[in-house]
Amino acid sequence: MIGFSNIFKAELYKLVKLKTLFKILLAIVIIFIAFTLLYSLIYNVIGNMDITIMPDVTEENVELAEQSYEAYATQLDGENAMVKAHDSNLYSLKATAKLYRYLYDNNLDFNLVTLFGSFGKLSANGYITYILGIMSTVISIFAVVTIIKSFAGERTQGTLKMQLLRPVSKEAMITAKFLAVLVVSFALYLFSFILAGIVGVIAYDVDAKQVVAVLNASHVVTMSPFGALIVYFVYYISSTFAYIALGLFLSVILRKSEALPIVISLILILVGASIEGLLGYIFIGYIGFNLNTSWLNALTITGPGLNYMNLYSMLGISIVWVAGMLALSYFIFKKSDIHT
Repeated sequence: MIGFSNIFKAELYKLVKLKTLFKILLAIVIIFIAFTLLYSLIYNVIGNMDITIMPDVTEENVELAEQSYEAYATQLDGENAMVKAHDSNLYSLKATAKLYRYLYDNNLDFNLVTLFGSFGKLSANGYITYILGIMSTVISIFAVVTIIKSFAGERTQGTLKMQLLRPVSKEAMITAKFLAVLVVSFALYLFSFILAGIVGVIAYDVDAKQVVAVLNASHVVTMSPFGALIVYFVYYISSTFAYIALGLFLSVILRKSEALPIVISLILILVGASIEGLLGYIFIGYIGFNLNTSWLNALTITGPGLNYMNLYSMLGISIVWVAGMLALSYFIFKKSDIHT
């Protein structure tokens, strides 16, 4: 692709030039401090109280969990498929029964492990995931607005067609702009992750327990606390990758507008999953963008938004969404006349 290197460097420079980078980092630090104070307030009010209220792992409770699941599943046998598909309680009961059986068979209890998605006590792990969750929304908004401005905004201003006066192909331009936003966003995530890790280890108890996750309500996975944090980190950057692809797609198809793609993207980032959950069950569950990009839920006891969804289908659908949006973005941008 002719001119890729030059335009990639130019896009990176626009994003990380001294004044712009300073503003971005300052905003991140301010948000970081604000939510750290909020977490500290929660921490001081609740203290080290275990927020995961689970009965002890005894043979009686294991059998009770399994019986509760079986009884509820039998109760649903008389219902139609749609009712079963939307009953999240069935997934939760099955996952709980599987978790209790695993802990009992391996002579473990909740003093030796924490649950993925809750981390039991308010500790360094809880703090880091809390901050990463906040920063995920902030960085996703930054990334989406940036990629949209890089296409729709520059097209409106007339600077996009000026860039093509140089020996650069449209494929090189779209790839360079996309990767520049991606690299900067990932760097901001890494900065946030390291900063949160340092503060979390210094200010809060380090939770050295093993973390257990229930995969698709069928398999129990054990990992170290650090391993669980890495899973969170990968989840957040992968979801931001999907949102950047979404922003690129919207800016290419809605080429006459800058505000509309931004508004649509912000709605999807902030309340997209809730909208999809309200819109419909079976249909949206299989094709929904937000519901399927929330694959982290498949590692928790409560599970995905709909009980028939699982980690592999959610990841697969997310990949199809992202690949489809990127492919269409390339095709439409290549065929479009940006001089008009």
